[in-house]
Amino acid sequence: MKRYLVLIIMISILGVGTMANDKVIPEIDINIPQNLETATFGLGCFWGAEASFGALKGVYRTRVGYAGGTVEDPTYYNIGDHTEVVQIDFNPSEISYEKLLDTFWKGHTPYLSSYSQQYKSVILYHNEDQKNIAEEYIKEKESIDKMKATTEIYELEKFYMAENYHQKYLLKQNITLTSELEKYYPEQSGFVNSTAVARANGYLFGESNEELYSEERNLLGLSEYALKFLDRRNSY
Repeated sequence: MKRYLVLIIMISILGVGTMANDKVIPEIDINIPQNLETATFGLGCFWGAEASFGALKGVYRTRVGYAGGTVEDPTYYNIGDHTEVVQIDFNPSEISYEKLLDTFWKGHTPYLSSYSQQYKSVILYHNEDQKNIAEEYIKEKESIDKMKATTEIYELEKFYMAENYHQKYLLKQNITLTSELEKYYPEQSGFVNSTAVARANGYLFGESNEELYSEERNLLGLSEYALKFLDRRNSY
């Protein structure tokens, strides 16, 4: 009898362990597509830009940093001739580069010159396809609006990650959401590369996306209490 009782207890413990292991990361982070491409844009302060892209279906990772200049290893307080940029990993079968350009265009005023190199409008392409699409996109916008854009287009040579406190900066102002997500990703690299984290940042401060939020709400690995912060923003 005792032996059976011990066996039942062991099975229960192992069963609970398996269930726990199934939840070690948010469900949305489990099956990330392998064919992701990368896009890089500068559109002013990178805090809000990162949130805007994070709420888009087909975008899986976001990060902010510095690019476009010649200074080695720039920092926020020693940015040199670099520009603040947001970098996005996206699945082209779910979202096109043109759709990313739509968010880029709406996220700032590309017809006004920036008061500094740090916040200028720039598209840093990763391949010739992106270059051609960006050039045609801007030509079309200029033709429609009858204005000359200040947006620069050139090839990305090197991307420098910004300091940790800049990554998902707006999300980190919410202690509840941040602490729950950091339980899954105590290391900064995991936190930055999580789709759940990118979505939470986007749903909290990016454009409201009620349809996508409804699909993904229960895949983010967040408690009902934490989700209330996102529900308010996305009219759930």
